[in-house]
Amino acid sequence: MNSRIFQHNTFTTLSSGFYKGTITLKEALEHGSVGIGTLDTANGEVTIINGIAYHGDSENHVRLVEEDETMPYVAMVEHQPIAKFTDSSVSNSEDFLSARQLIQQQIPLILLL
Repeated sequence: MNSRIFQHNTFTTLSSGFYKGTITLKEALEHGSVGIGTLDTANGEVTIINGIAYHGDSENHVRLVEEDETMPYVAMVEHQPIAKFTDSSVSNSEDFLSARQLIQQQIPLILLL
């Protein structure tokens, strides 16, 4: 399996007060389809799932991010699952924990750390 992580800037840069976007979402998506980041002025978080970016702001509003919007920080990965499991019986946290135990039995523990 070939995996790579792309990171544009660092948390230290953000905590130092640099909030000006220097990479567009379109550019970030060239490096993966899953990631996290923040937009200009660091107002909220950006979550990228399957190449779709969602911005959650400080007032709990969520919207889609446009490709030309810029980010001062983003980390991306091209996720390649080694196995997939489907269990339609999982409907609450107790079911989820039971399902997680089943998955752990089938995948070596080191992959879940």
